[in-house]
Amino acid sequence: SFLLSWQIRQSPNPRAVTLQFASLNFDVSIQELFASWWVGAHVVLPTGGLRQDIPALLDFMHRQQVERLFLPFVALQAMADSVSHGATLPSALREVVTAGEQLQVNATLASFFEKLPGSVLENQYGPSEAHVVSAFRLQGAPSSWPRLPSIGSPVGHTQLFVLDPLGQPVPI
Repeated sequence: SFLLSWQIRQSPNPRAVTLQFASLNFDVSIQELFASWWVGAHVVLPTGGLRQDIPALLDFMHRQQVERLFLPFVALQAMADSVSHGATLPSALREVVTAGEQLQVNATLASFFEKLPGSVLENQYGPSEAHVVSAFRLQGAPSSWPRLPSIGSPVGHTQLFVLDPLGQPVPI
């Protein structure tokens, strides 16, 4: 519950309509579903093969007025690429949380977010054993975002330690 309460507190809009993108067998689905349900927010469930058909998924997100999305970078990049080639922009989208792979900001991704004024992109990081342990929120002009964003600071009720190959803490 620490992770969920942190997620709710830091969200720009805890009651945002959220797309349930992750498999129910994957840890991110807990954030998608329970952080939304805890505050009485609406979760949109894509049907059939929508997750594999990015242009159709984008159109679905637009029609359902999806405001929040959790997904890995590769899927976010596929969405940005599709929009750059004429796919529907999910215009209500204001909060995107990415994790699972290194976030890389490129011109196509920056352009995607420039078309979504007021939106934020959050880079979350965590090992399999702990799911999310740090977060870094990118805000402001997407053209000013770093190419390789930081993994950020510890989330609530979490400490981070950087260890050397012998398991000893390294200096700051």
